[in-house]
Amino acid sequence: MVTYVLDSFAVLAFLQKESGSSSVNEILEGARKKGVTVFFSELSLGEVYYILIRALGVEEANVTLAHIIALPMSIVPVDRDDVLAAGELKARGSISYADCFVVALAARKHATIVTGDREFATFENLVKILWLG
Repeated sequence: MVTYVLDSFAVLAFLQKESGSSSVNEILEGARKKGVTVFFSELSLGEVYYILIRALGVEEANVTLAHIIALPMSIVPVDRDDVLAAGELKARGSISYADCFVVALAARKHATIVTGDREFATFENLVKILWLG
């Protein structure tokens, strides 16, 4: 089974039909058909939510949030092990702390990160990355 971790860039590209959205759509279609597993960090969910609030306001962000939660992906809660793994990654590279949770999740799940955010290049030796756009 193919396993992916979406980051906030991938989900926002999908929602806004930006470059790379068709790749994210194909991955989600694979998850609907049960041939693909997709994970999304709870921390990334919060990141997308605040971006949506800033762009759309709270009411519309909440509607979009409901659509995100309904997507065929597992939203993975953050625990202490994740916090410590992300802290270790943050100490090793110039990447946002939120993105460190994505890398930690992908490493734990042996998954490919789906993103267009070039900050992740720092960890190409640790995890596979599917670059969007």
